[in-house]
Amino acid sequence: MMYCECIIPNKSFCSFWLVIPNSNHMMISSCKYYHIGTGGIRCERATALLNQITDVEPDFKTKDVVMVRGGIERYLKTFPEGGYWKGKNYLFDKRMDQTPAQKTSDELEKDVESLCCLCNEPCASYRGQHKCAAIIPSSELPCSVPVIVCDKCQDDAISAPQKLACPLCKQGYQT
Repeated sequence: MMYCECIIPNKSFCSFWLVIPNSNHMMISSCKYYHIGTGGIRCERATALLNQITDVEPDFKTKDVVMVRGGIERYLKTFPEGGYWKGKNYLFDKRMDQTPAQKTSDELEKDVESLCCLCNEPCASYRGQHKCAAIIPSSELPCSVPVIVCDKCQDDAISAPQKLACPLCKQGYQT
C-alpha cells in the first residue's frame, strides 16, 4: 500500500505498481513513497522497481522513499478494523497470512483485488507453494516469487509450472 498526495490507491500492491508507467505515471512521479510492509521481499521488490522505473523513465523522479516502522504488524494492531489496509498480508511462515482482527470474512472477500496468475480470476490465497518461473535475464535464474493460483487451477500449475509468472514479471519488471 502506498500513500501519495493524500490518495490511497485502491489497488493491491502489485496491481498498483503495474499501473505506474501507464495511467498514473505523471500523477505520482514526484511523490514521496511510504512503504507499509514487513521490510521483507515486497519492500525490497518495490524499491528495486522504483529504481528500475527511475532508470528507464527520465521524467519519473521520486522525492523520497520511506518505510513505516513496525510495518503491517504494528499497523494492524493499531487499527484492528484495518484502517486503510485492504485484504490480507502474505506471511512467509506457517500462518500464511495476516488480516485485520475486526474484519469479517465477507469484508475481506470484498477487498480481494489479487488474481490467479493462470486464469486471472480473483483470488487471495498463496497456497500450493507455487513460484514465478519467469527467467530474469540478468541472472538467467527464475524469479521464484510466490504466485497466487486459485483452487481450480492447482492441477494446471502442478502439471505446467513453467507457465507461472508473477504480475511484475508479466509486465516486464524483473528485478
